[in-house]
Parts: sequence; C-alpha cells; structure tokens
Amino acid sequence: MRFGTTQVIINAPFPVKQSGHMQQVTELTEYHDDLHARLLYLENQNTSWLHISIVSIEFKLYFQEALEKELRNILRNDLHVTVSGTHSHYCCDPLNERYIEFLLKTIIEAASSMEIKEMGDLTISYSTCPFEGVGKSRISNHVAESVQVDLFQIKKDGKGLADIVIHNVHPTVLYATTPYFSAEY
Repeated sequence: MRFGTTQVIINAPFPVKQSGHMQQVTELTEYHDDLHARLLYLENQNTSWLHISIVSIEFKLYFQEALEKELRNILRNDLHVTVSGTHSHYCCDPLNERYIEFLLKTIIEAASSMEIKEMGDLTISYSTCPFEGVGKSRISNHVAESVQVDLFQIKKDGKGLADIVIHNVHPTVLYATTPYFSAEY
C-alpha cells in the first residue's frame, strides 16, 4: 500500500469575508491562527483515495468534483476524493469565487508535491465512543444527544502513521463579531 500526508496553509492572500454569522459582513485580512487543509492519501493496486479536511464551514459538491477531476490527472485516474469541513464560523467565505479558485490551486499544488511512500502492509484500527466534552452550546445550554467520536488509526508494524478523528459537533467558541479568522481550536 502507498501512503502520503501533507498539510497546507489556506489563509486567503487578499481580503475576504468570514462565513457562518450574518453579522460578518466586512472583509478581513487578520488571522488569529493559520487555517489549514490536511490531506491523507491511500493507494493499493485496485484503487486510491484522498481525503481532504479543510478549515471551513462547508463546501459545495462542485468543489470536491473539481478537485477530483484535476487530481486524477496528477495522482491516479481511479482516484476518489472526499472533502470535509471543520465547520468553523471564522474561516474564509466558501462562496467567494476568488477564494475558491485560490483554494483549488493551493490544494492541487499540495497534493502534487505530497510525498507518497510505498508502505507495504498497513493495518487500520477503528473505535467509536460517546463523547460530548467539546461542542456544547455556550449560549442555549442545549443538551447534546448521541454525540460520538470515531477514531481511526493507520499503523505500520505497530507504529502509528495517521490518526483520523471524526467528531461532528458544533465547535463555535468565539463571538459572531470576532474581527479575525480562526480555526477555533
């Protein structure tokens, strides 16, 4: 099996609005912390998969399809691409066409230069458990039900290569009028 990971900073190099709150109407240029896209690539003789986790509130399906189309020409023609957003309300506006063009170019460049190594046999472990320690509403005291965390670990000879945490909660911890971009964690 072949395996690769990389990450890239996706801070817009131009003013752009935040997304997530209707109070966010002005374009900003300041970042509290860098926004990232993280890429995980797995390939065997039959297929290949690239997962991209992006600090963003959402993405439209055409974004994932555009990435897959371009990256099939670079990585493999049977590549499957999945994209997930962290649901940050303090990221760059994913409906801003200029930002989407920048983001596509940045991720394609990162995937193109990602080091992909032959790893031989890998093992994947998975577990899930109830967890609501993060993501409770700070305003309404809303009670979360059936919140869980899914954990995947990819290992080679017992040594961890990648950890994947899926925890679908609402992580907002900043105010709607926060005057900078942030990944919120």
